[in-house]
Amino acid sequence: MKQTPLKMQEGFSYIKSSSFLMTGILVLITLNFFAFGAIQIGIPILVDLHGGSPINLSYIEVSLGVECC
Repeated sequence: MKQTPLKMQEGFSYIKSSSFLMTGILVLITLNFFAFGAIQIGIPILVDLHGGSPINLSYIEVSLGVECC
C-alpha cells in the first residue's frame, strides 16, 4: 500500500489525539537522548580510558546491540 502525505497526516493527528501515545513517544525520545545516547557516546571514552583496543570497543558495541534487540 502506497503512503501518501494525506495518510501520514492522518497518522499524526491520531497520535496527537491520544494522550497515551504522546506520553509514550515523549518518554522514548527522552530515553534515547539522555540514557541511550549518553551510553553510546560514553563507551568509546571508557574503552580508551581503560587502554582497550578497537576490538574491545567492537565487542562492547555488539553486546549492546544483541542485548537491546
